[in-house]
Amino acid sequence: VNAMKRMSGRPPQITINSTRSYIAAILIFIIIATLIFFHFFPSTSSSSSSFRHHRFNREPPSAWSSLDELIIVAGHAVYKGTDYREPELVENWFLEDFQRGQLTTFLSHIKRGVELASARPKSLLLFSGGQTRLAAGPRTEGGSYWLVAQAKEWFGTNDVSWRALTEEYARDSYENLLFSLCRYREVVGSYPKNVTIVSFRFKEKRFVELHRAAVGYPRERFHYDGIDPKKEEAGDGFLAGEVTQALRVFLDDPYGCGPFLSSKRDSRNPFLRRHSYPSGCPELSKLLPFCGPQLFSGQLPW
Repeated sequence: VNAMKRMSGRPPQITINSTRSYIAAILIFIIIATLIFFHFFPSTSSSSSSFRHHRFNREPPSAWSSLDELIIVAGHAVYKGTDYREPELVENWFLEDFQRGQLTTFLSHIKRGVELASARPKSLLLFSGGQTRLAAGPRTEGGSYWLVAQAKEWFGTNDVSWRALTEEYARDSYENLLFSLCRYREVVGSYPKNVTIVSFRFKEKRFVELHRAAVGYPRERFHYDGIDPKKEEAGDGFLAGEVTQALRVFLDDPYGCGPFLSSKRDSRNPFLRRHSYPSGCPELSKLLPFCGPQLFSGQLPW
């Protein structure tokens, strides 16, 4: 009888111990899972996060069809860093020697494009520029600028984010304009009533007088917003290069098909990318391959 009593008393003790062990195992699992979660998915307020995803407001694509204006920010450099909230650091960019001292101006271009788009609620903002630097890897100028604007939370103008996109094939300033017009047509379904370019002030003549004329866009609906680097930051060399290596060459070769400009385009396409135009902008199918040297005289949609 005593033995039976002792045996009848053992199972509850075993059950209690087993329950305690089970609960302890669950608690340990929860703690480990929590640590793993916060390691791989840190809080957006953490200093280790690259940018805040919740700041990107996405409207449905159908909303783009209501837009009627195009703002183009011409890209000039590729971001190679991992934290897009630190664009002021020179080491986060791939810069050519002649671009040293121009970083502050690049960032001003990004901010100015966002400000203009915020002030014009029916505009599409495009950051334009392709995978132009082999040493920077397959990152685009347009994508770099967009990610910087995103990390900067659109400079306090979050209404812009849903209508800020990229054009990621342009290799020079002429293609910044032409390809952005094609990209706008892909997104909106029509062509813009007005176009504004944001770039260096010293490139205004190149864009307004040469590239605009080459694509045949009306002068009265074409606008330019230029910001130059300070002389103490960039020196005077970039102005001389604009005259000798851009204006004069595009004046004789407005579509960039000659040996000098076409070789520059090839060097700025190290990853051998091919755009899809004119599939998204069929109205420009004859302008896209046109080489001049006379200006295009065919029918245009504007």
